Amino acid sequence: MLKPYLREVSRGRRRARDLTYEEAVRAMDALIRGEYTDAQAGAFLVAERMKTESADEIRGFVDALRAASRIEPVGGGLHCAGPFDGRVRSFVATFPAAFVLSASGVPVTLPSCFRLPPKQGITLLDLEREARGRARTANPKVPPLPPSAARVRIVDAEEWCPPLARFRPIREELGMRTLFNTVEKLLRFTDASYLAVGIYHGTVFGTLAEALKGMGLERALIVQGIEGSEDLPVDKRARCLLVTAETVEELLVDPAGYGLSAEMPETEWTAERQVETAERALAGGAEAPWQNMTLLNSGVRLWLAGKAESIAAGIETARETIRDGRAWAAYAAWRSAG
Repeated sequence: MLKPYLREVSRGRRRARDLTYEEAVRAMDALIRGEYTDAQAGAFLVAERMKTESADEIRGFVDALRAASRIEPVGGGLHCAGPFDGRVRSFVATFPAAFVLSASGVPVTLPSCFRLPPKQGITLLDLEREARGRARTANPKVPPLPPSAARVRIVDAEEWCPPLARFRPIREELGMRTLFNTVEKLLRFTDASYLAVGIYHGTVFGTLAEALKGMGLERALIVQGIEGSEDLPVDKRARCLLVTAETVEELLVDPAGYGLSAEMPETEWTAERQVETAERALAGGAEAPWQNMTLLNSGVRLWLAGKAESIAAGIETARETIRDGRAWAAYAAWRSAG
């Protein structure tokens, strides 16, 4: 039953207490099994939002949901997790960056779902549908896939974790951020060794880092990125934390230090414009802000996944992968396979 755990987290600002890891697992199990009324579930989500989740709670919620999810083996892979409520005012650089990494031999998993509150923005599933549609009207000739290319997978989180689909009506009715906005990013759906995850508020850096230290990852990068995404901007420095099982290291990634600084103009984004811009970036011909975002985020992730000795080396690898056509080939093969 959910009610005993609701009682603990909803005693008010001074008396509410964090659940232990075991209690968090049991509370999420109660949600998964439907052992609640809608009022209890809504109250639990609001109480956790007001209290804020602890590291043990995040790990417990994640582990309970992963146990109810489809998980596939992807050795050495990278999981990139941005906001499931989508993007409204920014370029989704994680989309083209995934194919740069794919062409460099890194399997990439991108979780998503169809639009959720509070932003109700453009999601990766919207981009996938748009890209597949464009493939049907594009030149059917697909360039040869690089022999070392790895798979890019955009995962519908509500299919791979059915409880998330069942919680959608409650989330839509509440219309606010809940614990699921954090937890769903960490489900991974694979045994990926590396994780890039975005957050919005810097106040949760330490809590999320502590939670990630217990998740069996080789390295994880927490990014205070654009719209709470894992995408680093090119018009300013971005604060990040590099997390291993034993250590947490703070990084400030400055695009100017890599010759990638650019002003980011206000843009009316649609799924079509997102995909068109990503395709130009993969072909090496996007406008400077979007090309530079693709290079910077690809380079950082190549370094994170152990494919480059430094971020600078990762950026050069990304640049060469785009220049010689391997990134476009990886994308074209993926786009045509749907």
